[in-house]
Amino acid sequence: MKEIFILVTGMTIIFFLLAGYAYPPTDNDRTKNNVYPFDNDGSYDRGKFSQYLISIVFTTGVMYLGFYINTTFVKYGIKNWGMFASGIFLMYLYGLGKIGELMYNHELFDVFKDLILPVALILITIGAYNISKDITGGED
Repeated sequence: MKEIFILVTGMTIIFFLLAGYAYPPTDNDRTKNNVYPFDNDGSYDRGKFSQYLISIVFTTGVMYLGFYINTTFVKYGIKNWGMFASGIFLMYLYGLGKIGELMYNHELFDVFKDLILPVALILITIGAYNISKDITGGED
């Protein structure tokens, strides 16, 4: 299972990189804000750069959390963890969407990010309930 998680994670990173180059920002996207991480004068924008670094740290942390969940739940034989792991993976995609939004300045990543977050949180909540029910022996 670890190999599948690593393979899917790598393919997702490659997909987001290619999507940023395949769908260049429109004129409307360019006029909404400055090009990351510099504005039109070429001066450094500290706020956007901080958002970018925090997004990288968040995405890396979620990736490690997903790796830990996959290995731990499989090792201890916990059932019903697939939905929880799927929610964690969607949170990882959310982090990649934020990085893509900051790097490529494109509305596509912003819309993707806004759609994926509620679904990820719902899957994590339902998955956590199923796991706790499995651990406690099916009692509510």
